[in-house]
Amino acid sequence: MGPLYSLTVQTQSVKTLIGSKPTASGSLVEYRAVLDFDVNLFIDDLTRIGFAAILGGVLGLEREISGHFAGLRTHMMVAMGCAVFVVAGFVVTENHVESMTRVIQGIVTGIGFLGAGTILKLDEDRKIKGLTTASSIWLAAALGTLAGLGQYVPAAAATVIATLVLAVLRPLERLFAHHWGGKDWGGKDKLDVP
Repeated sequence: MGPLYSLTVQTQSVKTLIGSKPTASGSLVEYRAVLDFDVNLFIDDLTRIGFAAILGGVLGLEREISGHFAGLRTHMMVAMGCAVFVVAGFVVTENHVESMTRVIQGIVTGIGFLGAGTILKLDEDRKIKGLTTASSIWLAAALGTLAGLGQYVPAAAATVIATLVLAVLRPLERLFAHHWGGKDWGGKDKLDVP
């Protein structure tokens, strides 16, 4: 007799029972593995992590279209990773606010190292590239954290504003840089016009 699989759906959980397996002597031994699976919790976690992926993707798409180092997949993974850490933090800390702030502090610290890796000093004339990409990775982490906390409205609002800053202000920045002859507002050479 082969393995027996059954699925019982109850109001709040799904229990999976698995049947038999052969022993070294060839006889079958019955066993049951019970997995309690809360469907509502799964949908909530999927929503939080999925929303983080979408918001990170919006930022990443702008970076991808602009041809920058970190693009769509990087921003999505950063936002999703932060949401996963927050969701896992809920499980570990049992919703203690003080403990969740430590989870968020860890996210911020770790993302700082990732963002720093996108900043390049190109030559000895103070030419630096990647600051905007690093800050967009940092913001993707913040958006993922908000989504992981279930704070969808501020996360969506920040995404809209950030997309406007990244997409709309670039042409204005180039226009002003051209108008000032490659100089910044104080007359010094512009460090970075992406």
